Amino acid sequence: MNPIVSVQMVTYNQEKYIAKAIESVLSQRVNYNFELVIGEDNSTDFTKNIVTEYARKYPTLIKVISTEKNVGARKNSNRVAKACLGKYIAYCEGDDYWHDKDKLQKQVYFLENNSDYGLIHSDFDLFLEGDQRLIQSYNKRNKNNIPSGWIFYKLLDPSKYLIRTPTVCIRKEYLLNFPVYEIMAERGWHLGDLPLWLEISHHSKIKYLNESCATYRVLEESAGNTLDPLKKSKMHRAVYDVRYYMINKYGCPKKIKDKVDKHYSRALLGDAFRLQDVNIAKEAITELKQKGLKPKFKDWLYFYGAKRNLLNKIIRLFRKIK
Repeated sequence: MNPIVSVQMVTYNQEKYIAKAIESVLSQRVNYNFELVIGEDNSTDFTKNIVTEYARKYPTLIKVISTEKNVGARKNSNRVAKACLGKYIAYCEGDDYWHDKDKLQKQVYFLENNSDYGLIHSDFDLFLEGDQRLIQSYNKRNKNNIPSGWIFYKLLDPSKYLIRTPTVCIRKEYLLNFPVYEIMAERGWHLGDLPLWLEISHHSKIKYLNESCATYRVLEESAGNTLDPLKKSKMHRAVYDVRYYMINKYGCPKKIKDKVDKHYSRALLGDAFRLQDVNIAKEAITELKQKGLKPKFKDWLYFYGAKRNLLNKIIRLFRKIK
């Protein structure tokens, strides 16, 4: 008999964290069958050994998807999703963990009793690896008002990040009905969460659980958090492309589209400043003007800072820009 829930866990070179992630899933208190499907992407450290040992100890609960060569984050996520047998899929990446032992039970109970909701997520704790600092109930602490219901337009808003992956549980049918991974490959996106959340939010309601259920770990350097200005710039472009793809596909109010344009152009200016790339700076200012958005003083500072090395150093000194 298929499990009710599949927990999707992708990992690569996370030997310091993977055991805690796995243990947090195994400790879930549920009254139904579930499985943990781990995509191990041929790590160069001891991650594979740790994962393999857990699978040996819990053969009915854990299955490992791996190969003898690295396939990359997108393909790794795709192959794990295809291997999941559950009616629902929950996410816990190899460097995150769940601290609420009833997370799955609460989320699946809600989805089982509310068929018009396709995704449920929750508040979270934020662990800053560099400072070894834990911020509990991040949304509550920062007074973030996270909405429930039909939130597609709110998710398009680039000034907010409403959904954290390790807090999520979805109906698997949305992965089957919408070829998110195929679109990711076609457009070269290396982020899979945002396009999936947007697709689901356009076709169903989203539920926010105002309890902290998972811990999201912020590493000093990762795909989603990097000090490398070139990687950061590529990420900004990818996020913009995701949002614009969804806007073109489903439409949105003009004020939302303008907000996306403004946010992207100003992110580009920041990237141009850090990279000292005049071409990107010109592109960003042109984008702002073409969208009918008047550049602000800060925008011009970044523009000229991208062009002139001395000014760049002065601005960095006074604004403490990394």
